[in-house]
Amino acid sequence: MASQVILITGCAQGIGKETALFLARDPQRRFKVYATMRNMATRQEELKTEAGNILDDTLFIRELDVTKQETIDETVMEIVNNEGQIDVLAVPIIIQYHASKFALEGFSESIAPPLRKFNIWVSLIEPGLVATKMARQFGDNPTAVYIHKANQIPGDEERRIVMDMVTFDPEIVIGNEMQAPQEIAQLFQDVILSPKPDFRYQTSQTIKRLAKQQFVDPTGNTIMNAWLKE
Repeated sequence: MASQVILITGCAQGIGKETALFLARDPQRRFKVYATMRNMATRQEELKTEAGNILDDTLFIRELDVTKQETIDETVMEIVNNEGQIDVLAVPIIIQYHASKFALEGFSESIAPPLRKFNIWVSLIEPGLVATKMARQFGDNPTAVYIHKANQIPGDEERRIVMDMVTFDPEIVIGNEMQAPQEIAQLFQDVILSPKPDFRYQTSQTIKRLAKQQFVDPTGNTIMNAWLKE
């Protein structure tokens, strides 16, 4: 069976990098991974070092800045010319950036139903805090760091609103337990190999509890099926 062609953005560090390495190291060689980043000149060395002998075998590093159309066109065209198609597009984002996360969530909800009619499946992977370099700046107690930063916000009303958000129930709102990025990468692989993946996947019990508060069906399939029946 031919390898699935995977394009992953944001691979200089964190979830993107770990997912690229995890998939490219698959013992069954089921994946050919194109790991992309904004600035290869300054950021590719760490990934190249960790890749070792899978570099330019099952892992290929390319430059791609999602804010610059020309880099998107160039990289996607190269992959399609070399491989014939792209089977999976993975775009890791950080859950703390709520506005961009919600925008991507809304976009995904909009395109998922019509794309399923063409057997193209869209899935959202929803992690909490993951033990990446960025997350480690919070130390062993992320809640305490959020509270410290909230206390520095100027303006009594603004500070009160943010404090209410992070102290209402810290274990539920943000949690104190970080997941290893390899756990997220394993879930990515499971989703890729699933013939009919769910629309939503929460990676931890904390995030699942949050999802259940927001959705009757945390997988998102109920609303997907309702759209498809219309």
